[in-house]
Formats: sequence, structure tokens, C-alpha cells
Amino acid sequence: MTAKFEATFAGNPKPAVTWLKDGEELANSRKVQIRVKANRTVLALIDVQDSDVGHYVCKVSNELGTDTSRAGLTISSELVVAVAPPPNADDSKS
Repeated sequence: MTAKFEATFAGNPKPAVTWLKDGEELANSRKVQIRVKANRTVLALIDVQDSDVGHYVCKVSNELGTDTSRAGLTISSELVVAVAPPPNADDSKS
């Protein structure tokens, strides 16, 4: 399963984008994909595990200031199964 966080931003000069998990800066890897395009950034966490649970921050900054957006990731182990009702025996009679 992949978890995605998205943030939009604006600034002139264009801000630098940094993603953090629990205060530690994240970098692109097989598991972490950070994309920045125009005024939008997406953080994708590939193959989410319990170790990915935590607080995530998108920080944008330029020489005029800094702004942040925060989100949390939790994982639920509940399994939801949808089961169709059994066919009605009366429907099969002619």
C-alpha cells in the first residue's frame, strides 16, 4: 500500500521544499518519493509499514520566510470484508 501527502504552495522567489518525518528530513529512495512540480509537492511512501507511522511536515522556505503543513499517518489493521448475500432460494423456482 502507498500513502500520499500533497501540499500546494506559492512564493517569490520560489521556495525550497523539504519533507520531514518526526523532525527528520526525508530524502528520495526506493521507499520515499518526493516530487515537486510548479507550486505542488507530493510525498509518496511506498509499501507502508508500521515504522512509517508518525508526524509528517512539508516545509517550504525562501529568503522571505518559512511555512509548514502538518499531517499524521496511522495504520489500521482492521480488515473489512464485503460479502454478498446468499442467493434467494425462491428466485430459482419457476
